[in-house]
Amino acid sequence: MQVRELPIITYQTLARKFKDTTVAAHHSPKGISILHVMPKNGSRLEPDIYTFDKDVLITSDVMLRTKSGTAKQIFTNYFTNGVNMIIREINHNLHKEVETTIDKTIIPLSDIRKSRKGGGVASLMDKASGRKVDGTIPVSITKKDVVVNEEPISTHYNIFANGQRDSVRIVSDNNLTKVIASGKWGKHTFDLGEVQNPQKKSSLNHIFDWFVKENNGLE
Repeated sequence: MQVRELPIITYQTLARKFKDTTVAAHHSPKGISILHVMPKNGSRLEPDIYTFDKDVLITSDVMLRTKSGTAKQIFTNYFTNGVNMIIREINHNLHKEVETTIDKTIIPLSDIRKSRKGGGVASLMDKASGRKVDGTIPVSITKKDVVVNEEPISTHYNIFANGQRDSVRIVSDNNLTKVIASGKWGKHTFDLGEVQNPQKKSSLNHIFDWFVKENNGLE
């Protein structure tokens, strides 16, 4: 299934969904609205807070109790075709504070391809060679940063271009980058070693160019 964009969440949608658990609400259709919701499962330390701008969700703030009894805060910013999530908690086993930041965006493949070397000329060469590339393929880019007690950041990437016929997934951390490619030859995994900033368009284009040439397209 291709997810081409993240859904827009409205005030009306959540107000209906949380009708029985809302403890406070302020609705301003042309301004800022707020819902305070207290789930009945007992996992929350305080009500969840949802904030809306012109009836569109822009932030959520959740404070819950983990199974180990410690607190976990999850703060999320919602953007057009993207989210930014910050998770703060105390690791019960390590007895250390852990902060995880997750950034996710979804963009069409064409936004990446148009920045490659050669630009339009490279696209014409692909067409002349019979290579079909579907520029509408959604590319989801997820970056996760993990910090434990202010130690060096551990960064992970999961980048997925999911076509109707072909797919390319790039999984990367501080030490190793893997490409899981599925095309006319089947599904295979390739180790690329350490790759700095795999989310950069130049890095992605290098991988997509390789796939298009080997697979005679990306659809």
